[in-house]
Amino acid sequence: MSRRTRIAAVEPWPYRRVRRSHGDTAPPPRAPVRATRQSLALAALVFVQYALVASDIRFVASANYLGIAVVNVCLALNTWYLTRGIIDARTRRDRWCFVVGGTAGALVAVLLT
Repeated sequence: MSRRTRIAAVEPWPYRRVRRSHGDTAPPPRAPVRATRQSLALAALVFVQYALVASDIRFVASANYLGIAVVNVCLALNTWYLTRGIIDARTRRDRWCFVVGGTAGALVAVLLT
């Protein structure tokens, strides 16, 4: 076994620090329009989801079987799109839109039903 192979097997590779310039103090770039649109779409989907859940609870309480069936089909469809939106969510704005959309959806559904 050569010395080079033995060193590579026993010792870690040396750490090399990458120097970064300190002169770049430009402000961070603004969020693109697509990201804003995606956040608002996520908020709308969560709004609809919570509105459907609240109305489903109301239909179950009043034993409205047709309403239960229609709302559960809508819940299934909306859950599929909502899952895709959650997978694409990456920013803090997306998380806030998720929370605000859900809260508003539940409140509006209770007021309407």
